[in-house]
Amino acid sequence: MFGEVCLHPATNASPIERAEERGLTASRSVIRQQDELSIRTRSQKEEPTKYAVIIEAGEWNNSAYVSDLPDCIATGKTVEEVKRLIREGIAFHLEGLREDGLPIMEPTTLAEYVEAEA
Repeated sequence: MFGEVCLHPATNASPIERAEERGLTASRSVIRQQDELSIRTRSQKEEPTKYAVIIEAGEWNNSAYVSDLPDCIATGKTVEEVKRLIREGIAFHLEGLREDGLPIMEPTTLAEYVEAEA
């Protein structure tokens, strides 16, 4: 199964579990619609924060993780899909931190390519 796997940072609840806790109909489309709406609302208010994302190709899928946001990962069939899903996962993760009054630390991870002689 492919898709984002970003657990709520304080409770380890999935997006669907969190929706059910709020009395919402839990479906991926509802979660995604809410995330897209909150992303648009926040982007109008403030400059988005950039996070370093590591994307790895596996035999059957691609996966991504954000070292500055523990437990925020995504998997997808294509690189484009995993990029979209990790972007959604980051937004969801940050929303959970805000809702719980937890601090959102500034990203500190840097990624660079370096050349090495073989």
